[in-house]
Amino acid sequence: MNPAILAIVVIGSGGLLSLFCNSRGRVATGLGLGSCLAGSLIALIWVMVRITRADAGDFSEFISWLFLLPVVVVGSLSALHAVGYLSGKHGDGRLGLFWFFYNLTLASMIGVTQASGPVAFLLAWEGMGLFSFALVAFDHHSRESMRAAWIYFLACHAGGALLLLMFLFRNNGTVTAPVAFFVCGLLGFGLKAGFPLLHIWLPEAHPAAPAPVSALLSAGMINLGFYGILRWMTLPGVLSSGQLGMALLLTGMAGALLGVTFALPQKNLKRLLAYSSIENMGIVGMGLGLGFLGLSWQNTDIALLGFCGAFLHLLNHATLKGGLFLAAGNVLKSSGILNMDQLGGLQKRLPETGACFTLSAIALSGMPPGNAFFGELLLYVAAGKGIASGNETMVAWSLAAMLTLALSGGLAATVFAKAVGAVFQGEPRSKVAREAAPLPRSMTLPLFSFLGLSILLVIASPFLALKMAKLFSGQTGLLWPAGMAPNSVCPEQIFSLLQMVSCSSLLLLILTFVLYGVRIYLLPRGNRQVRQGTWDCGFARPDARMQYTGTAFVQPLVDLFAGILRPVKNLLLPQGLFPKEGEVEITCKDGGEQMFWKPLVDWTVKIAIFTHRLQSGHLHLYILFMVIALLAMLVWGFAG
Repeated sequence: MNPAILAIVVIGSGGLLSLFCNSRGRVATGLGLGSCLAGSLIALIWVMVRITRADAGDFSEFISWLFLLPVVVVGSLSALHAVGYLSGKHGDGRLGLFWFFYNLTLASMIGVTQASGPVAFLLAWEGMGLFSFALVAFDHHSRESMRAAWIYFLACHAGGALLLLMFLFRNNGTVTAPVAFFVCGLLGFGLKAGFPLLHIWLPEAHPAAPAPVSALLSAGMINLGFYGILRWMTLPGVLSSGQLGMALLLTGMAGALLGVTFALPQKNLKRLLAYSSIENMGIVGMGLGLGFLGLSWQNTDIALLGFCGAFLHLLNHATLKGGLFLAAGNVLKSSGILNMDQLGGLQKRLPETGACFTLSAIALSGMPPGNAFFGELLLYVAAGKGIASGNETMVAWSLAAMLTLALSGGLAATVFAKAVGAVFQGEPRSKVAREAAPLPRSMTLPLFSFLGLSILLVIASPFLALKMAKLFSGQTGLLWPAGMAPNSVCPEQIFSLLQMVSCSSLLLLILTFVLYGVRIYLLPRGNRQVRQGTWDCGFARPDARMQYTGTAFVQPLVDLFAGILRPVKNLLLPQGLFPKEGEVEITCKDGGEQMFWKPLVDWTVKIAIFTHRLQSGHLHLYILFMVIALLAMLVWGFAG
């Protein structure tokens, strides 16, 4: 039996048994978690073996294994975190239901990557959406959660309907209507990947879902939108690489910029991370776009660097975002809130969570020595190759990609500086933050596991890039024409570049840990500790009101992008020489919702109301409609 099928059977069977034991929480958890870990381990071992042994002829299979890797890793670590997260009120006596839907969601995701035909793929795709909808709606007592769940449900089934249409235009590898095939496929898969305007479910579903589910959706599921594009839309002779590359590059640039811009004003920590996922999927889209445009421009340098950069960023984002969402779950479990303006000071109360969140946030901002820097570096080099080519078209698009990467990276650093400072640094701004409860070890170990995987990828990224570059180079006839001449970059040069960065990053990490150890060693111990007041800027009793909130920190940038964000401000101005209160509250609604979906829904409602008037219940009116229709058919018949 195929090990992936065996993993699906083990995980699905464990979920079904958990459902039967719903009334016995510990038994349900043991069955669900045990089967999830066992099935994920089977799939992980098989994936690692197949990836290391892949050759140039296994390109499509290699893509399947590569996308399966973050699914099983994130799925297993999130399952471990769920044990502690669902204890108490979060589980609410429904542990069997949770593990049933969680395991079937994970099994469906594995099935998506392994399906060889359209029917099996669509069944797994629809199962993935349906089972994960139940997880998003797990907190069904909350009206906001149910609203988010229904938005997610509609997005999943709209995507499934579009993909069904796409496959109807494809028969035995032959596409009958290329334009319709392209549009349906791009929209259907783009709904899952969070393309601009199609992203509306992401910032709604992530805050509503339990934290382990958010991690699975953001670090594992949304990647499968790109898997679908690569698996089913790259048919030889159907779409030119230039068309697909241009579409992915444009949507990628828009997604990266809009995602990180709308992350700036967010107060809900998980909502901020959801917009960050949109930004990072935009970066992956830019890499794939540059790769396909490199093929169109007959430039293998840009193609290899773009493809390798995209896949490296996809893997690195999975490890980092999985840990960040689980850390957000720890904040919610400990304090009961996710509003960053009401938090603060949690580094002292949750030191492990704060350390993992901070290090992962630094890495995801694209700064060395973090692992996300490796994929973005290859994309910078790819754009630089395009600028150096001298071709006006290549220069324009490569320059746009480079500027987008730079701007989104700077804004991402600001977003995560806000999140780290507002949640973990300073003094608590509310009673719940001051009384944040300690967490069980089962909720911190998965965070350290994700952080360890991120450090491991700092070492492994050069070897992964070398493997991918060799596989891409061997796809003559599938990706690029047989007569396409190679340029100056070869897989070994990519490996050398990343290996140099990897060694420098490791040295920097080692130096950081050594300095931290020296600091701990030199700290006074026992009775030698001396506590003194710090400089308080003239105030005798400084408190949390004197420090910046997350909203205040990003206020200048929110004002700068006011034309896009359209912030709504509610001000309570301070009065008198010694004011007792003053407040500013800024809310920014999703731009896609306000500028596209809300007008579309409003027009749909107006049309529905108008057509509802036709259902008056008067028999004479119905007869009149029938006569008019009959006359129209007679006129059309005689005219023909």
